[in-house]
Amino acid sequence: MTLAKRAQAAEPERSRPIGSAPLSYDYAGAAVELNCSESWLRDNIRDLPHSKLGQSVAFTAEHLALILQMHEVLPHVSPIPLKAAAALDIVPRGSSRAAQQFPELKPRGRSRRAAQT
Repeated sequence: MTLAKRAQAAEPERSRPIGSAPLSYDYAGAAVELNCSESWLRDNIRDLPHSKLGQSVAFTAEHLALILQMHEVLPHVSPIPLKAAAALDIVPRGSSRAAQQFPELKPRGRSRRAAQT
C-alpha cells in the first residue's frame, strides 16, 4: 500500500450524502441558490448577512434564508376592512370631503412674494 493510500484510508470520509447542502457557499454557489447574479451579491455585500473568513466571503444556509426573508414582499392588507371603515365614518384620502376639512396652505416667505408678482 502506498503512502497516499494509507493517508486516505486513515482520514475520515468527508464527502456529503447525495442531495445534502454544503456547509458554506461562495459567491457563485450563493448566486445559484438565490437565483441572482454574483455581481448583485458583491455590490450589496455590506447589507447582506455573511461570514468573512480572512478575505474570502462565505454564506451558510441560514444566511441565504435570511437574505430571502430580507427581500420578501408581502401584499398590502388594509388594517381596517372597507365596510368597517364606512361604519366608523373614515374618509379615504383624495375624497372630496377630506379636501373640505383642511384649508389650502399658502406658501410662506420668498416663494409667497414671488407667487404674488
